[in-house]
Amino acid sequence: IEPYLANIAKQSEELASSLQNFENKGMSQGSDYKLLKQRYFLNELQYWMNQEKYKECDPNLVTILFFYGDNDDSIRQGYVLTELRKENTGKMFVFNFDINDMQNNAVQLTAKIFTINSAPSMVINSNTVLEGFHDLDYLQNITK
Repeated sequence: IEPYLANIAKQSEELASSLQNFENKGMSQGSDYKLLKQRYFLNELQYWMNQEKYKECDPNLVTILFFYGDNDDSIRQGYVLTELRKENTGKMFVFNFDINDMQNNAVQLTAKIFTINSAPSMVINSNTVLEGFHDLDYLQNITK
């Protein structure tokens, strides 16, 4: 399963890069951008579900669903999660979802399952839901 997971991870990186290019060019309102964003979210969900299954082989893996919005706390939380992920390369995986763009039914359902109503919010290992901003020290302790 590892090569398959690596392929999904590569797809997510490529889609995220394409989204960033659209945003940098001020093209984030068109239908191509919206389609690309939906594809990215579906890929993230697929990647997360497969990582959850893979955790049966490696229970030390940590998965975090990160629901972000258009606010300062979401931006700050994104930087903290990036740092946390870098400290735990290969053992921690963060999956990103825009709470303001919940047109995708699968993403809506995932948010409802975990009762996500605000941003930023995180779901750690499918069992711990955190709302609001949390600093690096707190997240390091809770994900050990």
